[in-house]
Amino acid sequence: MALIKLNNQSLSAVTSAGLPSGTVLQVQQGTTSTHYTISALDTYEDIGLSVNITPISSSNKILLMLTGGSVFYNTAHTKARILRDSTTVVTTSTFFSGADWQGWNMATTYMDSPATTSQITYKVQGFQDNSAVNNHANFVYNSDSVYLIAMEIAG
Repeated sequence: MALIKLNNQSLSAVTSAGLPSGTVLQVQQGTTSTHYTISALDTYEDIGLSVNITPISSSNKILLMLTGGSVFYNTAHTKARILRDSTTVVTTSTFFSGADWQGWNMATTYMDSPATTSQITYKVQGFQDNSAVNNHANFVYNSDSVYLIAMEIAG
């Protein structure tokens, strides 16, 4: 991808020149190409979905958007979380009680303040808690509709 310079300035020089707060500076999207089944109860597992982004300024924010789904059987408590490198930044969860397979669509949006200009890796982990009732839950992320978007917003 070619770098376009405005008046022979780099993107960091242009952004420091006064783009208004709230301007979208860059967008990165992560996807996964397979279904993922949580293999163990009561523990978070990587589901193979991540995105890398390098902020232009340490005062900028990163808007995270995660959408996807899961299916499970009988009573289940499922969660997904987004980590910035190894730090949890947001967690979403649902609880289902029933006697059949059910689908759940999740949508999570979070504004992170990483305060860095180093590359960040945001990754998604899934969790299944089914210890209270039975062990018949099956937590699956459907790769056809799961994505993680990271947007850098001028601070």
